[in-house]
Amino acid sequence: MCCKVASVVEAPARRRRMLAGVVQGVATHVVMVGAQGAAPRRTASVVAALMSQGLGSLTQPRALCTEECSHGRCVSPDTCQCEPGWGGLDCSSGCESDFWGPHCSNRCQCRNGAKCNPITGTCVCTDGFQGWRCEETCDHNLYGKDCLQECQCLNGATCHHQTGECLCAPGYTGAFCEEPCPPGKHGSLCEQRCPCQNGGACHHVTGECSCPAGWVGPVCAQPCSFGSFGINCSQECTCRNAGLCDHISGQCQCTAGYIGE
Repeated sequence: MCCKVASVVEAPARRRRMLAGVVQGVATHVVMVGAQGAAPRRTASVVAALMSQGLGSLTQPRALCTEECSHGRCVSPDTCQCEPGWGGLDCSSGCESDFWGPHCSNRCQCRNGAKCNPITGTCVCTDGFQGWRCEETCDHNLYGKDCLQECQCLNGATCHHQTGECLCAPGYTGAFCEEPCPPGKHGSLCEQRCPCQNGGACHHVTGECSCPAGWVGPVCAQPCSFGSFGINCSQECTCRNAGLCDHISGQCQCTAGYIGE
């Protein structure tokens, strides 16, 4: 049986030419167990045999890279080809947050604080964002991680796309915007004070005054005109003989010399 010897022999040309004549003698040093199917001894045994034949100093092949390529492979003298997600001369440094791929040579395209997978470049969106580059907020009524959580807001409130917090429409308050503004308040965040007078009620959204009986005007500051009374001053007084009509109840106040309702 014969075997091939693959090594670099650092010897003068004359000694290298002697190699062909020595191989036959070296073969006796390589143990072959053909009957049992075992593999021959490694090249190191062959090199040792060659040295014993007087060919002088022979060495093993020299490594291409001085430093080991931690996450890659050596492709030329002291040159590593890094795996995706790794960089540096010896491929031992992970990619910085804005880069990905082999040798970290690609810049990430993620937005809104998203992180980039150092191997694939895929964007990992922060809560409240979606899309290939995380450039879009969650759809209406959804929020949170991967935009999978449903908002619980009421009365036309909008839901914060990251936290799910309800942003109440004007006139409402509460964790879920379930309550109208308290009496005397209206508008956004229920922070505006109602201007209504004389017991007028303020609309919790617009601040418009609803006047009680006997009063009219934008802020309910004007009593009903002579001869009318009630809600919106819509009722006509029935007092006679110059009797005065109460602008709220319509009750007559008779002048001297007269009685009756």
